[in-house]
Amino acid sequence: MELQETLLSRRSVRKFADKEVEKEKILRAIEVADLSPSAHNSRPWRFDVIYNKNLKNRIAEVHDGKLDKRLTNSVSFPNKLRVRLIMLMAKKVITKSSLIIVAWNTRPLLNMLGGYKKGNHEKSDIAYQFVHDMEIESISNSIYSIQLVLHSMGIGSVWMGISVLKEPEIKKILKSKDQLVSILAVGYPLYKSKEKKIRDKNLFVNIY
Repeated sequence: MELQETLLSRRSVRKFADKEVEKEKILRAIEVADLSPSAHNSRPWRFDVIYNKNLKNRIAEVHDGKLDKRLTNSVSFPNKLRVRLIMLMAKKVITKSSLIIVAWNTRPLLNMLGGYKKGNHEKSDIAYQFVHDMEIESISNSIYSIQLVLHSMGIGSVWMGISVLKEPEIKKILKSKDQLVSILAVGYPLYKSKEKKIRDKNLFVNIY
């Protein structure tokens, strides 16, 4: 598949066929993604590939629609309801997927900040945010690379950022000390996705 064709035809896939995705294809996608651009070539990503049905279902179950009040105190009721519905949809998608890929931030750049390593970065909040953003941007590159490589092999995926709201539970299940970035649900598409129209460039491009 040509690069532009891959980019133009990729869609989020939430319904999967009852067919296991070959492990060598997943490993190849991650191998290619490891060459994604990253800040200072830090490669701050780590991936857990989960085929095990029991483990996958445990992660699905934490997407129960319950929200941490500390995160939602200022959120309106309609938006809280929307978040709950999205989370419950993620639960269903994870359950039905062939596998999931959990993306983590190993924080190599943040660990270089002395205050952060000591758990005290109040005096360097700007530096902390700047470095943290660079790491997340880098990992986002690698996640999208995985999606593109999988799509080029006829494999579908959907990027679920909502899982970050369940980071403590997921970290406990997977015994991880890293920062959760997202979960990709992966599988062969149940049906072909509809064509997506390219927007008028004037809506999102300025040329000076």
